[in-house]
Amino acid sequence: MCADVALCINTEGTFTCSCPTGFTSAEPFTEACLNVDECLEDGPGCADVAVCSDFEGGYDCACPEGFQSEAPFTEACLDIDECLEEGPGCADGAGCNNTDGGYECTCAEGFESLDPFSVSCLDIDECLDPLSCADGALCENTEGSFSCSCETGYSSDSPETIACENINECGDGLPACASGAVCSDTDGSFECSCNPGFESEDPFITPCTDIDECIEGPGCAEEANCNNQSGTYLCTCSPGFSSEDPFTSPCIEDCGNG
Repeated sequence: MCADVALCINTEGTFTCSCPTGFTSAEPFTEACLNVDECLEDGPGCADVAVCSDFEGGYDCACPEGFQSEAPFTEACLDIDECLEEGPGCADGAGCNNTDGGYECTCAEGFESLDPFSVSCLDIDECLDPLSCADGALCENTEGSFSCSCETGYSSDSPETIACENINECGDGLPACASGAVCSDTDGSFECSCNPGFESEDPFITPCTDIDECIEGPGCAEEANCNNQSGTYLCTCSPGFSSEDPFTSPCIEDCGNG
């Protein structure tokens, strides 16, 4: 009869032995049929990229994860673009990047996610980091980014990296105050005031004007003559009268004039 696994085929007056598909034997009458490993280099194998899996009496071809083929025994496995609309894609806000046999999901700059494949990308609040802006600068978080700016009265060429410094509003070429007013720089701001003897309802915008002390006061002592001048005034006694201080003491007729 035939060896192990071999098929016995009856013929006219005799018989023959042969191995079934997937097996081989040098002498199937006496030597058992052994499995043929089709996945060896000299075997039929599979199409390009496909994975060959040998089993008793046959073999199978399958595409690895991330690839597909209608016939992996003969047609090469092609990459699946998971970033297409019908693919698994990424979480909300994440960018999808197809790779050979797979894909990547990443959040855009300024966003983060514990798992961009399934968890939405959320904005990073860079302002929680005190080092995001330079010293003295204000940090404002925006969608996917942030901005740095100096407070009013301060400036910086780059508030992200260079500290904000006080602006001297009283410097050259900066008409901070109204005409005649005196500008005094302060930290982050400035003040405007009139010199003694002058006044203004708002020295920031309204020019300072002379105070007529002879009309508005304090004026002079009794019998003294008041003479208004720019920013001040004079008090004098008339001829024949005198006073130790005509601003505060009355002018008295000299004794020789009696």
